[in-house]
Formats: sequence, structure tokens, C-alpha cells
Amino acid sequence: MYRSLALLFVGTMLGLNASSLHGQVAPGGRDFSLPRAEVSFAYSPTEVNAPPGQCGCFFMNGVSAEGNFRTYRAYTTVVDVTATHAGNVHNTGEPFSMLMVTGGMRINFRMGHQRTDGWDTYHRVKPFAQALVGFAHGFDGAFPNKSTGFIQSSASSVAVLVGIGLDVKYRRHLSFRAIQADYGYTRLPNLAGNDQNLLRISSGITIHLK
Repeated sequence: MYRSLALLFVGTMLGLNASSLHGQVAPGGRDFSLPRAEVSFAYSPTEVNAPPGQCGCFFMNGVSAEGNFRTYRAYTTVVDVTATHAGNVHNTGEPFSMLMVTGGMRINFRMGHQRTDGWDTYHRVKPFAQALVGFAHGFDGAFPNKSTGFIQSSASSVAVLVGIGLDVKYRRHLSFRAIQADYGYTRLPNLAGNDQNLLRISSGITIHLK
């Protein structure tokens, strides 16, 4: 009888502990429960400021695609490809197209709490910050070459992107890229210091590949 009562007591305690564990939550902070890989597609309009010390701004329509690969804990490796185009650069009547290919690191965060008992351990709201470097290729435009004195139709330079973003989960394998803002820098020839500052604002979808 005592053995039966002891077994009943142990079973009851185990059940209570299981229920307690079932309700535990993980605190917010850096997100260590990331998918193995993600791909994102976004509309990425870009504002460009070419000459230093003044605006010289013009707007470019653009799209971007990225691969995001789990690397270590909250860190992922990102490869980003962005294509943009403007039909009239700063009211000059000249078009301008640009392709940027960059790669680097991203740190991912989580907001609020998340249960630890389900298959889906990916947080609903995921902010992130990233720093990418690569190259920019400008084409379909006019790029002065100081050494030859000729105007070229294409040119290439280094490209840097630094920014933050926010993904909001919709389904197990799908999130919406609610907002992403990146500061960019390129050095395509323009007879005005060869510096371009970019502001890229993106919104789209993210597909999680488990």
C-alpha cells in the first residue's frame, strides 16, 4: 500500500513538474533559435545623395534578394543582391542603373517571450542589425573617367551597407519583412568627389528553410 502511495506521489510530482516545464518561457534577447537558412525578397526604393556638401538627391526604384544562413548562436551570414534604376538623375535626363552585391554578418534579436515546448521555436517578432560589404556596378548611365577624359557607360566600386530591420512571423515558414533601413556607401565616378550616400528602405517577405 505504501509503495503504491509512493508511486502515486512520485507520478503526481512528475506530472506537476512537466506542467511547470510546459509553461516555461524563454526571456527576450539575442535569438539563438534560428532556421538553418532563409531567403528574402523585397521592394527596395533607394534615395541617393551624390555630391558632397549638398543634396543632389535622386530616387531609384529597386528590388533586392538575400540569403541568410545560420552561423553561430544569434549570428547569421547574409548575402544581399540589390538592383536599382532611375530614369532621370537629378533632372538631367540621364538614366542610371546599379547592381550591388554585398555580404557580411547579421545579429538577430527576439522580442517578448516564447514557449519552449513546441516544434516551432522561432520567435514571432525578430529585429536584426547587419553590416555588409561588397561591390557596386553602375551601368546604363554616364561615368566620367578622369584618366582618359572619356565618358564610360559603366563603372564599378566598393559598396557598404549598414542597417537594421524587423521580420514579423506569419506562418511556420513565412515572415513579412515589415521594415528594413540601410545606409549605403559607394564610390562610382561622378566628378563630385566620387562619393555616393544611399538610404535604402525595404519591405517584403522572408521564407524560412528548416
